[in-house]
Amino acid sequence: MSDSFDRIMASRAYTFDPNKPLEHQMPCEYAVTFQAWIDGVFQKHLAAADITMLNQLKIFIHDRFFQIHNRLPPEHRHSDSRKTDHPCVFSVFEAANAEIYEREIALAPPDILHPPKSSPPKDPPTRLTVLFLGDEDPEVDP
Repeated sequence: MSDSFDRIMASRAYTFDPNKPLEHQMPCEYAVTFQAWIDGVFQKHLAAADITMLNQLKIFIHDRFFQIHNRLPPEHRHSDSRKTDHPCVFSVFEAANAEIYEREIALAPPDILHPPKSSPPKDPPTRLTVLFLGDEDPEVDP
């Protein structure tokens, strides 16, 4: 298995529970496949990523997650109304996002620059003495 997957499994959310069957604590095949894809993307792009690349990676991973989410069997989809019985695709997705956010925080923040002061207009606008709206009526305006 990959290093990042081992990190996920070693995190606090995935501690071994002797009261649960082992198959409910191991990631499913969908999670392993998704993790392998994320590892390949991270290995290729994450090492020297700047803020633009991190944002692109975030969007890329979000898009891929939602592409496969609806194609997963129902028991492998994450739902707020129930807890999954094993680490699944959403767990991998969440860990990938956490990795990207950690990288974003580690970057130096951009400089805060004040906008340049605007110069006054060269010619002041001319004042309108009369404003015509519509056609002139000869009976009213002699």
